[in-house]
Amino acid sequence: MKKALVIALTLLMTVAFSSTAFAATVTEGWTTRDNNTPIEPVGKTITIPDTAIGGASTYAIRGDAIDGTKTYEAIVDLSKEYQHGELFCISLGFGTDADTYNTEFSVCTQKSGDDFIVSAGVAGADSITVTEPGIYTYQWTVSKSADEISASFEIAELGQTLEFADEGELAKLQDSTVVRYLWAFGGGADPSSYQLDRDLVLYTAKPEIQGVSVVDGTDGYTPVEIPQVGQKLTANVTVDEGTVGSYPVDENISYVWSYEDSDTVLGTEPVYTVTEDNLGKKIVLTVSGGNHGYAGIASWSATDVVGAEPGEEPTEPGTDDPTTGDSQDGTAVGNTDKGNGQPKTGDSSNVLPFVALLTLAAAAGTAVAVKRRTNQ
Repeated sequence: MKKALVIALTLLMTVAFSSTAFAATVTEGWTTRDNNTPIEPVGKTITIPDTAIGGASTYAIRGDAIDGTKTYEAIVDLSKEYQHGELFCISLGFGTDADTYNTEFSVCTQKSGDDFIVSAGVAGADSITVTEPGIYTYQWTVSKSADEISASFEIAELGQTLEFADEGELAKLQDSTVVRYLWAFGGGADPSSYQLDRDLVLYTAKPEIQGVSVVDGTDGYTPVEIPQVGQKLTANVTVDEGTVGSYPVDENISYVWSYEDSDTVLGTEPVYTVTEDNLGKKIVLTVSGGNHGYAGIASWSATDVVGAEPGEEPTEPGTDDPTTGDSQDGTAVGNTDKGNGQPKTGDSSNVLPFVALLTLAAAAGTAVAVKRRTNQ
């Protein structure tokens, strides 16, 4: 199958999974814990200041009855800017009513080297390792069946789960009747312990890619239609939260430069420099958030092959252009690609050689006729 179709289908499946796997969003309604000051979203972004990360709680689910199966989630930005040791926790609390504490399902995330270690806190000793920065959906699922309550945590994009398994805490969970809160904190009680040294960024929903354009990387603003050898192509991605340029590289976007209808991938960075190997090929760019970035997918395609002159009509090999004064002999160079990486040229298989038809006229002595056939 052709590469462009494979890329499109793969990314579409990824986007479809990312947009349908989540059961509920409860990250709206965050307030500071000290004075209940609302933290208003800006677009889809919720920023809990580092000064308030000592405790912030959402009243969107305060006192929500435990009945059947319900999923609560926080969409979290695990930025590449996090430094080793930084830590934050988000916890789902349970009680007999909105004001009475029984237990909680605390999940702590700590940067360790290049990875993020997500552990279950008092609920158990298990952990999940997140190896790439990005936007991840933390989900807590609470189920009540036959008077037994269970709880689990999952990072939806990874499909990995932590269970609420501590025996002592499970007994307290069984005595609970409501979900009291979802709250965040940025470190332990000991001031010398690791803590979050920045704002905590959450989302009401994943930002979505709206489109992509390609500009000349030399001046940074001239739109590119027909790439030329040596030209630096730079992607500008439009997201519903703004425009993302090529620097600094946004880890929430994946880039695939390729040829149209080809299995060749040219590059995976936001900038691509055209080479002589690209002559006669049409370049396309596909951007998406992958499985742990922005939602959505968009693409850009050059209007003609690399090396074509602006305004030049694409021609097939061996097709003569009457405006050039060519003798219409089927040897004109085409400007579209053969598929082997070279510009198309007049193909000898399309041009029949001159055929001399020598006819001897017995009585009058006729002339020799030469007939040439063209491939129009």
